[in-house]
Amino acid sequence: MVSVALIVLIVLWIIIQLINSKSFEKRGIERSLLTLIFRSKRGIEAIDRTAKKREKVLRRIGTIAAYISVPLMILVFISLFLSASHILQTPNAPPGVAPLLPEGLVEIEGAPSIPLAYWLIAVISLLMVHELMHGLLARVEGIPIKSLGIF
Repeated sequence: MVSVALIVLIVLWIIIQLINSKSFEKRGIERSLLTLIFRSKRGIEAIDRTAKKREKVLRRIGTIAAYISVPLMILVFISLFLSASHILQTPNAPPGVAPLLPEGLVEIEGAPSIPLAYWLIAVISLLMVHELMHGLLARVEGIPIKSLGIF
């Protein structure tokens, strides 16, 4: 069952898609079919300063993350493969993996849900830390940052 909140979000997205793109470009907003990105130059200097100040630590974190990520990806692949094979072999088997969804937007049987506010806080916090680390590690490796963006 689809909720009213999801219908409102879809209608708002359609309205955004119908607005002239020139008005978005003036404000530094990029629009595509699936994304709306707010770009800014603010914050790049802070990322540069932090990357220079903490270069050794950030370089170590990046190296450790690279070494940890490969075995974890293999482990997740094996886990998903075993879960899929279990589901195919066992009638009425519960799903091995389910998305954690915000309450009230979309109801999927077997998928856990949490209140929308908590879900938004968690997703926004994770995205900010994740993308900030991409920026810091890019600067440590000498890759320039053109702009910061939020979608």
